[in-house]
Amino acid sequence: MNHRRSRLGVVTAVLGVLAAAWPRPARAATAHPTVEEAPAGLHGFPFTLGCCYFDYGEAGYLLKEYFVSGTAKTYTDPSTTAPYKTRILVAVPSDPAKFNGTVLAEWENVTAQVPAEPGMVWMHYYMLRKGYGYAAVVAQKVGADNIKIWDPVRYETLSHPGDDYSYDIFSQAVDALKDPIGLSPMGDVTVERVIGYGQSQSAGRLNNYLVLAQNDAAVVDGMITQAGGSNKSFPDLQIPYIQLDTEEAIDAVVPDAANPSDLYRLWEVVGTAHVGNEETQSPGSVTLPLALTIGTQIPWELDQQYWEHSHYGEEGPGLGVTCVGGVEMPVRYALDAALDALDRNLIDGTSLPSPPRALFNPDGSIMKDEHGNAMGGLRLPPIEVPVATYNATTCSLFGNTMPFTPDKLFALYPTNADYAAKMYAAIDDALAARIMVPEDADELRRKVGRSLIPLYRPSTQFGIEPGGCPGRC
Repeated sequence: MNHRRSRLGVVTAVLGVLAAAWPRPARAATAHPTVEEAPAGLHGFPFTLGCCYFDYGEAGYLLKEYFVSGTAKTYTDPSTTAPYKTRILVAVPSDPAKFNGTVLAEWENVTAQVPAEPGMVWMHYYMLRKGYGYAAVVAQKVGADNIKIWDPVRYETLSHPGDDYSYDIFSQAVDALKDPIGLSPMGDVTVERVIGYGQSQSAGRLNNYLVLAQNDAAVVDGMITQAGGSNKSFPDLQIPYIQLDTEEAIDAVVPDAANPSDLYRLWEVVGTAHVGNEETQSPGSVTLPLALTIGTQIPWELDQQYWEHSHYGEEGPGLGVTCVGGVEMPVRYALDAALDALDRNLIDGTSLPSPPRALFNPDGSIMKDEHGNAMGGLRLPPIEVPVATYNATTCSLFGNTMPFTPDKLFALYPTNADYAAKMYAAIDDALAARIMVPEDADELRRKVGRSLIPLYRPSTQFGIEPGGCPGRC
């Protein structure tokens, strides 16, 4: 992934809903693309880099690849048009009744010169339990071109005229999800809302998309960008937008005062890295060679077990000390909360959470506390009640985690009960601030219940020691 410099109750009255919900922009004449199923090709399965390492069928989902084609335009002056064909991956509940009406459309990241789906790595565990749909769009030329190397038969007919056309290609792909003509990538479900998402390089593209294309196309209903694109000026914004920055992407630039106060939010998630432990050590990273060579998918149960037992530094020194392990602050908690917040806003107009900004020194750097952790910003419970220094800006994009010494842990938390009480209170505060969703809060409570702080404990990352959660779980 590219660094940002080189590169985000029951409704009781219908009238109440209409008054509360944000007005939707009128849809413009976005061109309808042609949709077709992808052929089998040499491998019989699609190229993926993040989204699809686990068994979607076991999770109650269907996963399919489609090609979309048509004529795209640029947002240059003068505007030009050109034919294109690209691919989209779509995941939807196999039981239409379990679909919640919202699709997360990810602009695939092509920093690695092939399309990748980092958002699905972080958010899938929450999304698939809540009935979200998912679509990954290859909007850029290098992605469409280079997957032909992996399977020249399956992807032989893909054609991309250049990145100036990427914005309209993304719009047309979203339009195919929402308002299909002919074959529907979403099968038997009806899409009510699409939330765009991009991380790093893709976030930068979507940052531009909001300025150049969104009000023209009017097919995306909300947006999340993660750690990409330095622009914070969106005075013409017409959809709810959460610009979520991990710590290495946070800067002291003040958002434009003209940004619509009901639509724009800046979430600065301190302690989190551009990549971090949850991506480098996820089952998707470990099993990537198998996934790309023979299409092997790990069982959904094993994937759930991994995320249930992932950690936040409470296990003491480990791989997270190194650049390979990365920082262990779980950014996915904030991402899940952002997705939930946008979805609720689109459904009934619930206001978007507005966490405080990070605190800055006179030179524009982020202030650090006595533990070496960033101050201010969106503070997840593990940094609010720390057991480690979360060096989010070391090791390039990865960060690292330096657990506190035993002496320091005992000084901060004389007993395990004292530590657990502080963490449970911080989790309650995060829920009240809506920077965590209840499902993640329950998961974190279970992790706290298994911890031995002020002592380290053996790893339970793969469920070796299930443990318990006294009192609160």
